[in-house]
Amino acid sequence: MGSGENDSRGEKLEKAIEECGGMRKCAMMLEKYARGRTGNPDERHAVAMLQLDAKRPGRAARLLREALRMDPGRADLHVAMARAHMHAGRAAKAAGSCKRAVRLDPQSADAHRAYANAMVLAGRPRAALRLLRASARLDPGSAESYDGIALVLITMGRYKRASAYSKKVAALRPRSAYAALCTGYCLGGAGLHAEAVAEFDRAIALAPGASLAHYMRGQSLSELGRHAEAVASHGAAADADPGNPAMWASKAVGLCGAGRAAEGRECIERARALRKAGSRPRPDGMAPLFADLPGGLSGGDADRFAAALPDEGIDAMIAEADRIVAAAEGAAAEK
Repeated sequence: MGSGENDSRGEKLEKAIEECGGMRKCAMMLEKYARGRTGNPDERHAVAMLQLDAKRPGRAARLLREALRMDPGRADLHVAMARAHMHAGRAAKAAGSCKRAVRLDPQSADAHRAYANAMVLAGRPRAALRLLRASARLDPGSAESYDGIALVLITMGRYKRASAYSKKVAALRPRSAYAALCTGYCLGGAGLHAEAVAEFDRAIALAPGASLAHYMRGQSLSELGRHAEAVASHGAAADADPGNPAMWASKAVGLCGAGRAAEGRECIERARALRKAGSRPRPDGMAPLFADLPGGLSGGDADRFAAALPDEGIDAMIAEADRIVAAAEGAAAEK
């Protein structure tokens, strides 16, 4: 199946959902339709996935329980149930569903990946790595397993090792800005900032509007002492997501590195004003990074990425940037 066909189906689905009045109304309408029919677990499975996208894991789980009563030996239904449990934060139940799925279909890479996600949720990264490596052996042409391994290694602080797996993702998805961004992030974490900048450049070439790529590029450029370029990158990040106070705080730090503390102070004040107004990162700000995927970035994933930096994290960034600006101002006043 070509990417054009996938994109066409994605566009048709988006249009159908819009005509129904949104994801929640569409899911409820289809759930009612599925329940009006008998003996079809596939319909309940499909509607359950829509309920998950609509952030209703409870309704999804109920549909999947009905589907499993009809066909208890299907590994894919147990995997779907695990995802419903994970959306609800029930790591133990998710792991139980995954265990049943792997027992039913030991050759399912998808079941192993879902089990790994449950282990991550349960705080067991080493178990997750074993499962992800098994899924990679079962499906070596799939980028998802390598991406998962890289992400788990990042949480363990093993950035250089993670970059090797991110590069595998990039090789399988050469048009993926997200893969380039992750590779750059891993290389930066390993202290290889020149290589990281090259990956961020590739991510930006593929997704010019992704503020996170510009932000990370600025961080690595600062580490390399290339402060004027870092300021330009942080400025591009703020331009791409002007309502995000974290981007303005980062720009303030970059300006201080370039000896422009007065401009840094202006950025801090703007970050504070945005924070006071309750402004947050745009949920769609990550979307350009996933333009190569069929259907792009889902609304649920966009919300998850936007929420990755909690309010206290933004406050900490602004406070640290304010400290750096104040120190730069003090140093300038002494000259």
